[in-house]
Amino acid sequence: MSEISELHINPVNVENAARQVKKETKKVVVKESNLETKRDTSKAVEQSKEKREEVAGKLMKEAVDATNEALKMNRTSLHMKYHEDVNRVSIKIVDDETDEVIKEIPPEESIDMLKKLLEVNGLLIDERG
Repeated sequence: MSEISELHINPVNVENAARQVKKETKKVVVKESNLETKRDTSKAVEQSKEKREEVAGKLMKEAVDATNEALKMNRTSLHMKYHEDVNRVSIKIVDDETDEVIKEIPPEESIDMLKKLLEVNGLLIDERG
């Protein structure tokens, strides 16, 4: 005769296992929820930063334009220009009679160099990203 062994399941072990599975499932759900919250927060921070930069750029341009208008009455003009692509302001002091640039801060060459550096940096990031 063949011997048949009986399988005994202890109800306490099944309940403990069920509790453990439920507990681990809750942990996973909480971790996923936290990850989504972090992504949403990161996205909101990035959008806020972009909006602040946009507003700051507009305010800077308005201030530069207003200053240029106010200085038109002098024999020496102060020309201010906001370079949006590099987020910098350049200033030229110009003799109104001769149109000679007396001083330029920063020099136009510096602005051009910065533009090229930012362009190259952007290309490097795009290639690596």
